[in-house]
Amino acid sequence: MAFAYRTNSNRVGKNGNLKKLKSLAEAHPKNARVRADFARALSKYDSADSARAYEDAAGQAEDRDERTRFQERAAEQYARAGATDESWRIVRGLKEQIELGGTDELELLTSIRDIAKADEDDDILVDLSPETSSRFE
Repeated sequence: MAFAYRTNSNRVGKNGNLKKLKSLAEAHPKNARVRADFARALSKYDSADSARAYEDAAGQAEDRDERTRFQERAAEQYARAGATDESWRIVRGLKEQIELGGTDELELLTSIRDIAKADEDDDILVDLSPETSSRFE
């Protein structure tokens, strides 16, 4: 199963079968990596569905770093879908994790930067990169 899964996962977008990945994700609802691979494949077609799938993957992840990574990807996909309120909801959750000592602050800033890029929010990008000359233009 692992070889067939990995082969199909790597081929999505190169004539791979999204339906097979969806079936695998449904057959293994507690496998965070399978769900994240499905989310990644969905991102090529529908950012909002991809974001929800990344949130599902984060909910199943046992590893804190993996969970954080999936949450960050969900926030970015929500921003790409135009659902910035959902993006910021996730960022607030990541911020709470920092306050509890669970998430690295750099990870949060990276997530904010990715949301700003997806949302084309230049003000936030400049605030995150104060050394750039564009800050003073």
